[in-house]
Amino acid sequence: MGRRIFSFLADGKYGFSPSVKHYGSMVDLLARSKCLDEALRLIRNMPFQPTVSIWRALLAGSRAQANSQLSEIAAWKLVELEPQNPAYYVVLSNLYAEMGRWSDVEKVRKLMKERGLKKECRHW
Repeated sequence: MGRRIFSFLADGKYGFSPSVKHYGSMVDLLARSKCLDEALRLIRNMPFQPTVSIWRALLAGSRAQANSQLSEIAAWKLVELEPQNPAYYVVLSNLYAEMGRWSDVEKVRKLMKERGLKKECRHW
């Protein structure tokens, strides 16, 4: 249903063009529906630069589906967009650790250190 409504908006015959928020919602819908390839295609073909929220939606969906390759792509895009946010480096480091890519874990940790970032500890 969501795809159909979005396609009605996107075809332009109703005089309405979807905004970046509409695209973000659609990426989230697709990612939660296990349609990760379709979500990535939408990101690559949309008429906007993908925002942090769009890449976060893809990252959340790809992590939930254990798609390491797509998780890595989304996490690096988030690092590019918000290089001072340590959370994305931690996600990358954890992802690489899960895959046994220890040299990549070290590279990410080194990058964090070079950028003066520290893993945030959260207490509840």
